Amino acid sequence: MEKKVRPRKLRLVKRVCRWTAIALLSGLLLLAIGYLTPRKWVYAPKTGCDFQVCVSNVGVHTNIIVPIREEIFDWHQHLGLRELTSNGAEGYKYLSFGWGDRLFYMATPTPEDFKLSNALDALFTPGPSVMYVEKLVDIPQNFEVKCVKVDRDDYLNLMAYIKGSFQIDKQQRAIIAGDGYNLNANFYEAIGSYSILKSCNAWTAAALRTADLNTPLWDGLSSAILLHLKGSCN
Repeated sequence: MEKKVRPRKLRLVKRVCRWTAIALLSGLLLLAIGYLTPRKWVYAPKTGCDFQVCVSNVGVHTNIIVPIREEIFDWHQHLGLRELTSNGAEGYKYLSFGWGDRLFYMATPTPEDFKLSNALDALFTPGPSVMYVEKLVDIPQNFEVKCVKVDRDDYLNLMAYIKGSFQIDKQQRAIIAGDGYNLNANFYEAIGSYSILKSCNAWTAAALRTADLNTPLWDGLSSAILLHLKGSCN
């Protein structure tokens, strides 16, 4: 009797392993298709493309980089930018915006500070989020950056989305959550919860779509964001 039971168990184990492998391979295939597939295939040409939007890839995370001041939108009116520098020095032209999980983002200034427990907590336990804002003198050259042009309406739509991601106080000012990774950056309290379904790159992609810019079908990886970044002005 015992000899008959063991082959049944073995067949069951093999069947479970086979279907698990099929499920994993199918999932990887879907992710690959989502990575390579753009959300838009057709572009209607636009004019008046006078505004630049850049996206930086800092490894696994993307940031949106825009001018501090444009004739149609000035971030001085919405953020305490002087607080971003230790001496209030002038000369800064751009702001870099990134959204992410509060605990993981603030506790991981460098790859060496990465903790698996924080990463898993961010992915599977939705928690409060923060916006990371850094003041820049110029477009960074030390990591991958891609820039595109947009028109007035699309630029304002993007600014509205970024602005709407901040929590604000009674004076309609963004709320500082903590110091940034350097003297020219701060963390701000943000709206929304980070999770495996809403990552930092998903926030970037959603923001770019408000400016009618193309994004991948699956926006979980930073490289996919830059791969598909394109608009009707390009």
